[in-house]
Amino acid sequence: MNLRLKEISIETFKSIIEYNPDAIFILSIDGIIIEINQATLKLFGYRKEEIQGIHYEELIVPEYIEETRLYFNQVLEGHSPEYETQLLHKNGSKVYLQVKNIPLWENGEIIGVFGVAKDITELRHTTDTLHEMEERMRSLFYSTGDAIDILDVNGHVVDVNPAFEKLYGWNREELIGKPLPNIPEFRYKQQEDMVAGVDQRCVNKMETFRTNKDGQLIAVDLTFSPFVDKNGQVLGAAEITRDITERKQLQNSLKESEERYRRVVEYSPKGIVIHRDGHILFANPYALKLANEDHLVGQSIYSYLHPDFFKISEDRISHAKIGKEMPRIEERIIRKDGEILDVEIGGVGIQYDGQPATLVILEDITDRKKVEKALQESEKRYKRLVELSPEPIIVHQDGYIQYANPACVKLLGAASLSDLEGKNIIDFSPPEFKGLVDERIQDLDRTGILVAPTEEKLLRLDGTLIDVEVTGISLDYNGKPSYLMMVHDLTRRRQSEEALRHSEEQYRLIAENMSDLLGVLDLEGRVLYASLSHEHVLGLSPEEYQGNLARDAAHPDDVLKVQQFFDEAVTTKENVSKEFRLKNLKNNQYLWFEARGNPIYDENGNILHILVVARNINDRKHSEEALRESEERYRLIADNITDFVCLISQDGYFKYASPSHETVLGFPLQVYEGRRAGDWVHPDDIEAIRKQLQIVLRTKEIGKFEYRFRDCKGNWIWFEAKVTPVFLENGQFEHFLIVSREIMERKMYEEKLNHFAYHDTLTGLPNRRMFKDRLNQAIKEAERYRRKLAVMFMDMDKFKQINDTFGHDVGDELLKQFAKRVRGSLRDGDTLSRLGGDEFIILLPEIQKEQDVLHIAHRIIDSFQQPWEIGEHVLHTTSSIGIAFYPENGTNRHELMKHADIALYRAKENGRNNYNIFS
Repeated sequence: MNLRLKEISIETFKSIIEYNPDAIFILSIDGIIIEINQATLKLFGYRKEEIQGIHYEELIVPEYIEETRLYFNQVLEGHSPEYETQLLHKNGSKVYLQVKNIPLWENGEIIGVFGVAKDITELRHTTDTLHEMEERMRSLFYSTGDAIDILDVNGHVVDVNPAFEKLYGWNREELIGKPLPNIPEFRYKQQEDMVAGVDQRCVNKMETFRTNKDGQLIAVDLTFSPFVDKNGQVLGAAEITRDITERKQLQNSLKESEERYRRVVEYSPKGIVIHRDGHILFANPYALKLANEDHLVGQSIYSYLHPDFFKISEDRISHAKIGKEMPRIEERIIRKDGEILDVEIGGVGIQYDGQPATLVILEDITDRKKVEKALQESEKRYKRLVELSPEPIIVHQDGYIQYANPACVKLLGAASLSDLEGKNIIDFSPPEFKGLVDERIQDLDRTGILVAPTEEKLLRLDGTLIDVEVTGISLDYNGKPSYLMMVHDLTRRRQSEEALRHSEEQYRLIAENMSDLLGVLDLEGRVLYASLSHEHVLGLSPEEYQGNLARDAAHPDDVLKVQQFFDEAVTTKENVSKEFRLKNLKNNQYLWFEARGNPIYDENGNILHILVVARNINDRKHSEEALRESEERYRLIADNITDFVCLISQDGYFKYASPSHETVLGFPLQVYEGRRAGDWVHPDDIEAIRKQLQIVLRTKEIGKFEYRFRDCKGNWIWFEAKVTPVFLENGQFEHFLIVSREIMERKMYEEKLNHFAYHDTLTGLPNRRMFKDRLNQAIKEAERYRRKLAVMFMDMDKFKQINDTFGHDVGDELLKQFAKRVRGSLRDGDTLSRLGGDEFIILLPEIQKEQDVLHIAHRIIDSFQQPWEIGEHVLHTTSSIGIAFYPENGTNRHELMKHADIALYRAKENGRNNYNIFS
């Protein structure tokens, strides 16, 4: 009886093992696998014969063996432990198991171990993943730079992260359980609506405003998302805000900058042209005005360049390099109407549309050239006057003769100028006058020194002495201060004085001053006597002067001065001197004279007459005026120069910095002393500068580079520098001389011109070139990912009529508003481009179905049903749209644009204010 019951139990036991869906196994007390069911084989991937008879530890993952052995030993002690472990699948993967072990008893002894195992691999992976995600979310919450607040369903704060505390100023403890305090009053309604509708929608990156604890308004991007449980019940919401104040300011600044530089280019008083190998790519309005053309793009520069300058222009273009400035030169251009203009042309190699090009700046110097020509002719005239002057004139520098006119060559007894050039002026002075002449030379340290008329003696080359009166002025001659001296030969006058010593006073005075204007006036200022020189100098005979008031011949502005001169001589009874202008009746020009008045007394000491001696100082006045203008020019240059000049040692330290550093950059000059120049240079430019300085030092030639330098406000200013290595006489390097010029405007020109190459200047939309690039790229992506796209061609109905009726200003504003309405109907990834005139084209990438495109077309057309308000005008106009789909209506750019254009004209034929799909 007992035996039969035992057999039944074994069969029953085997049945339980074999058909149980859980993995069941039986181990011997030594750990050998005795029996397993099909579920176990399936779980581990082995066949029964492969696994039976092996030790269970051969299947355990090594790091779990020790722990599993402890549980196995517990079973042998009579316990039934339940635990988790990890086994190796036949394919090498790891399987997580939940195991229950039960000891098998027979006759009071444990004869084996019964085990049941469940696969919990997926559960473990899910648990680990959830734990990892939870840790990542917690880390993100506390470490992200975005402000995060958690709200309950009533809008009260549950938690905030550190970034929220930093941005808004409240501590976490101040906020828990309270409504958000950072909502500005004008955004209360918006916040209430979001909290009330939290179970309906999420808000993603909405631009709005928040306030900080100090009440300061902050522009932010807001994301608002609900939390829901597994039943869809809303538990609360999370708000993520990001400070975009700086971005908004930058956007406004960029917009203002773009408009400013667009105007700079358009309204520049100089012509700006960009060409590549002579073919014009861009020309601003002033360049069009210079050429007298409506457009220049696509033309050759040689169509407008004077043939005399073809060769030099070809050479300049062939040597053009990006960033290399071309020296400014003078050329001539031929306008459309045939007029020839003189222009000054400078340029620089730039990158334009991704390829090398040349930016040229033209300045009309036609008027300046005319003035220069007139000045050259005037200079020649004055040179002839000096050459033909009967008065000896000599120029000496550092005491050595540089020039003498023919009258002076003759006076000194020389055969020609070459006999005098380079000789020391002191050699022509007798011993008693050498000290005077040497003192005059030593005092020459600047221009504008006047030498008062002085009577001296000169030693001619033949050894004879002559009496002379010298006067002069220091001026710039070949870049250095020099004396221009006028020498009046007194020899004849001295001889006349000696011969007429006993003659009457009137004739003696006439003889002494015969080379000047001499007159005798009565006490009313009427001319009693005029020397013959009046006729030679002023073109009127002495007889015609006599009996007239002396002031009648004076310049209208000098009449009062002449009268004062006469009154002073009469009242003070002293010698007086004045400068004024008298009229030459031959050519109706006024000449400058220096006049001296001397009273003539009778035997009783009473004034009988006034003797007036006037010397022609017209040349001196012109020289003084020219000198004054020259000094003014140099003073303006010195006061206004903005170039930086500095001396840099070989190891990069400042030895000298010009005042312009402080004027332009704002740092006092003391800041630079003993400091490294690299402390102010942009880090990205330092290595290039170092290499350039090494080249300059090695070749001993002038180098050139561009770099950025920091000003006192932290701004980076672009400069172009020329560097010259300076060496001592022994060949030892002393320092670098660096002259830098600010080129921010040129850099911004290049950046803005590059922008204009891809955008429409009126609307700011992408132009035809950018649209083609984007369409080509969209076609490639659509082909690769098997997606659809659409192209819409559209224009404005009756635009030409509006433009002609109300003018271009209204037309331009209408185009801007038109573009704005269209943009408002498109998706973020769509591209709206203006092709020209009133023609626009739209790229709609990543289309799921054609109906999406038709919805967009309806939105665009609906947006045009409202009138356009432009100034005082209210206008009504609509648009027609042509649509082509990829790949149905074309597989390349040309086909899609062509078919969309055809569809547009079909829409117009069907009555306008509608759309048409190409078919």
